[in-house]
Amino acid sequence: MLHPKGTSTRSDYLSLFLVLDNPAVLPPGSEVFAEFTLRILDLNCGKHHSLKSEQWFSASSWSWGWDEFLTQKAKFFKKDQCIVEAEITVKGISS
Repeated sequence: MLHPKGTSTRSDYLSLFLVLDNPAVLPPGSEVFAEFTLRILDLNCGKHHSLKSEQWFSASSWSWGWDEFLTQKAKFFKKDQCIVEAEITVKGISS
């Protein structure tokens, strides 16, 4: 989930989150452990910005990410467009 103007009181950052698709279908008490990297590709000079994390996802905790992923002053956008890349590895499931 991308918030171009941020999610906090500081609107000078882009916020980026990984969101569990359809968490309501998980059996009660089930969790998914994932390692993930979220990346914004630099469309101007080829330098990319990425952050990595490992988190448990569940029906009650279905998203995780960064409120201040990237400052809007960064020159990663071209004509108000950007490319988001996600690498996700599911490392475990508990029920």
